[in-house]
Amino acid sequence: MDYFAADRAAEDERLLAQSRLVDPATKRLLEAAGLAPGMRVLDLGSGAGNVARLAAELVGPNGAVVGVEKDPEAVELAQRHTSAPNVEFRVGDAQTLYGIEGGFDAVTGRLILLHLPDTVGALRAAAARVRPGGLVIMHECDLGYLWASPQPPLWSQARAWLLEAAEKAGIGTRLGPGAVQPVSRGRAAWATAAGRSGGRGRAGRAGLGLGQRRVGGGPTDGTGRCGHPGGSGTGDAGRTPTG
Repeated sequence: MDYFAADRAAEDERLLAQSRLVDPATKRLLEAAGLAPGMRVLDLGSGAGNVARLAAELVGPNGAVVGVEKDPEAVELAQRHTSAPNVEFRVGDAQTLYGIEGGFDAVTGRLILLHLPDTVGALRAAAARVRPGGLVIMHECDLGYLWASPQPPLWSQARAWLLEAAEKAGIGTRLGPGAVQPVSRGRAAWATAAGRSGGRGRAGRAGLGLGQRRVGGGPTDGTGRCGHPGGSGTGDAGRTPTG
């Protein structure tokens, strides 16, 4: 599938506006998950660079952030809006991470997994590039919850249209705690109520929604829900189907 936005200038402005809305929640998630000074971070589907810049603030001058984004124009936008010397943006595929080295202390991503054709494969690829005991922190939407209660008929119809359009576009609508996505064979599931994920045992924790989940441990306070009715409607870079 091609990039959904034909008007590049309008899309750039949308990404920056999205950043102003969502960045505070993402920053809280990164802090709660344990992103700390000196860490080396890989950001999936970096788009306009919003999450990469947040991560750079937290890891400080002794840390580093590498953003991976499929769309070259989004990479150029991110570079224009980023002055921090410890942030690098690369054109690459967030699904496979082909050509991306390992040894990162953490992997981050915002509104990217719902656009990938193989969520489990993407998480495996990400976990494989994190050192043992590192972090996998993902801020995603759950579009399946009820957005209003009670739901007026007109609102219910609008919600149904949005979910139908998302599904036809290949966008995952249930990536919150209720989703069951096996990450390693049979013994664990990503984003379940148990909050367990094998991920090859490489990542120490996984973030979800507005909280985090420990890989191989119990759940914490992740909600997986967006703070506005339609979420962003796209990944952080607004790409489909990959980062």
